[in-house]
Amino acid sequence: MSGIVLTGGLVPEKPILKLIEGLSSILPIISVAEGTYTVTNAIGKIKSKIYAKTLKKLNPQ
Repeated sequence: MSGIVLTGGLVPEKPILKLIEGLSSILPIISVAEGTYTVTNAIGKIKSKIYAKTLKKLNPQ
């Protein structure tokens, strides 16, 4: 999983936020005001700019 998008302006309650904070890896979570259909269509239109030959972006050391 690369991240979580909460639609409809939802924000996790405090107990859920504490669980998330305890995760061993960082998981981006954003909350947006728009509805699920609108947001998933917008995400689907995103064009990736990371390809197999762009090793610097894949391993930025």
